[in-house]
Amino acid sequence: MKPFEVTDLLNHDLTPDNWVLEAGAFKGSFAAKARAKWDCHVLCFEPIDGFFQDLRKRFAKDPKVLMVHAALGPVMQQGVKFRVKGDMSGQWTHGGKEEPCVMVTLDWAIAALPVVDLASINIEGGEYDLLEDMLRKSLAKRFKFLQVQFHNMPQGNQEARWKAIRLGLAKTHELAFGCPPTEFLPNTWEGWRLR
Repeated sequence: MKPFEVTDLLNHDLTPDNWVLEAGAFKGSFAAKARAKWDCHVLCFEPIDGFFQDLRKRFAKDPKVLMVHAALGPVMQQGVKFRVKGDMSGQWTHGGKEEPCVMVTLDWAIAALPVVDLASINIEGGEYDLLEDMLRKSLAKRFKFLQVQFHNMPQGNQEARWKAIRLGLAKTHELAFGCPPTEFLPNTWEGWRLR
């Protein structure tokens, strides 16, 4: 395992036939870099209407980018309350305006894909629920590489959840980059490669 560097997020050997899943696509910056570097398929999830409209405009003529106007989470639900403040959004974002969103589950999202070659997850605290659900449903093996930004949570229980998620992922994946094994550093990315 090596310490995280920003270049790690695009340091993968993907091909035009591969699939990238992006949770928290925002306005499509990572998706655009993935398309430019690998010419791969990208499946983007973005729940916030304004960000999704920007995403749709950006990739309107690109048949290899599929966009879903929804958040990824542990339940299928409409009217999930997210807050939007500047470029931050999520169920635990403080301040800003409230926006009802749709949430879909990971198993629903990847039902048609035999494997996801790279998943990039930056969902402002929602990563804990999403990854716990992935582990509960034994979906981790469907992902060749997972890169996740872990955030602080207002409930203050993020470190215990982070440790449990790491233990679960370690059953199928090895840590390629990220934090030291026992030190939780919020807003640091971790990368997990399928064994």
